[in-house]
Amino acid sequence: MMNLEIWTDGGKNRELASWAFCLYSPDMKKVIYKDYGHLEGTSQEGELSAAVKAMEFISSRFTSKQLDSTSITLYTDSQYLQKGMTEWLWGWKNRSWKGSNNQTIKNLKYWQTLDKLKTDIPTIKFKWVKGHSGIELNEFVDELCQQALKEARQSNEENNRSNRE
Repeated sequence: MMNLEIWTDGGKNRELASWAFCLYSPDMKKVIYKDYGHLEGTSQEGELSAAVKAMEFISSRFTSKQLDSTSITLYTDSQYLQKGMTEWLWGWKNRSWKGSNNQTIKNLKYWQTLDKLKTDIPTIKFKWVKGHSGIELNEFVDELCQQALKEARQSNEENNRSNRE
């Protein structure tokens, strides 16, 4: 059985959120893919976006047979994401996507997308890790998030300069 680790992170700076993920193969002992980006939104949306982007990447490149024979673990420093996928999702769905307060849950579109992707990748496990604690791949995706925010700020500054000229 092949092992695959997905490391995700989200970040926030002012009005921009960022997301990043990398795929790590313990069997090959290397990062085999990475991606990052930004969006207007909250840090929670950044965290959820990272998981969505990573899971979409996996489901678009692996066949069902490959997924069945691959142990996949998604690591996140977001308890919101980890608990959402392992503890809360079932209840939300059974209450028509309402929380315990009978209100529609926040970030509904992300949770519905993650639910569908989890169906496509039934063997995926979600594990929480403490952020900013020296875990190498968690630090790596955090750096990718910071890079996404830096690039977004530079792009915004360039656009603002062009608009003034």
